[in-house]
Amino acid sequence: MKKVLVSILSLFLCFTVFGASSAAAESTHFKYTQGVGPGDSYEWDQKIYLKSNGDVEIVAVQYSDDTTDVKVEYTLINIGSKNAESDAINGTYKGKSKILKFKNVKKGTYKLKITNHSDEVVYGNFYAYY
Repeated sequence: MKKVLVSILSLFLCFTVFGASSAAAESTHFKYTQGVGPGDSYEWDQKIYLKSNGDVEIVAVQYSDDTTDVKVEYTLINIGSKNAESDAINGTYKGKSKILKFKNVKKGTYKLKITNHSDEVVYGNFYAYY
């Protein structure tokens, strides 16, 4: 009985942490630990495969060597149509990840690009949930 209860509580915790939405169905991890310079962009070779229309949620940790808040633009690029959507996350990681959501993204294959709009090198990583 204890094992069943622990299993149920574990599932409940997963749905509480990640949500029961389709945005948590799959994820891809992206890192930029080498840093992205001021005004520079970086585009990953990794791809996101959306099997159906839906949301793409970015959960990011971004920071600099300085204590200044940073601004990083995240761009979701459809490989087939070359259409792109962008949104920025302002702020530095201070114990809580930053989140942005691209809503109603059409199914297809996507790449992600970040652009550093800060005055210093930015480091970090993020997950794309879809």
